[in-house]
Amino acid sequence: VSGERADMLRRAISNINTEVTSEVSARSLTVQVSAADNLVVPQSSAVFVYARAASGPPAPLAVQRMSVTTLPREVILDETMAMIEGMGLANFDQVIVIARISRSGDVMPKVGDYEARSEIIDMNEIPDEIRLIIADPVSL
Repeated sequence: VSGERADMLRRAISNINTEVTSEVSARSLTVQVSAADNLVVPQSSAVFVYARAASGPPAPLAVQRMSVTTLPREVILDETMAMIEGMGLANFDQVIVIARISRSGDVMPKVGDYEARSEIIDMNEIPDEIRLIIADPVSL
């Protein structure tokens, strides 16, 4: 199809696609992370805060690592933190956020680690606040 109307329609469709892509790629989650008051872990423990698809691959879509001594704190997970191209927050509409204290500092969960999990989060209606209090022993 050619002509002025066809060109105008192509530009309009291109603008719509660009707006949708920008909105999806700008997805981020703000998470308030803390440890339960009664939790005793070594000061050398690491904390991993990550989002993963609610149903789909277990690989993190966005991840941030920090020291347990920095808790409580606010963590922002965004598209720049994707571990695998095409597997970020922009690629899934339902995610779960997990905060885990790793006593060993290892990324893989082990007996003796603690975690907190969010409910399923709809990335099209992201809540203003996601609050995770790490208290539950990791179940392997």
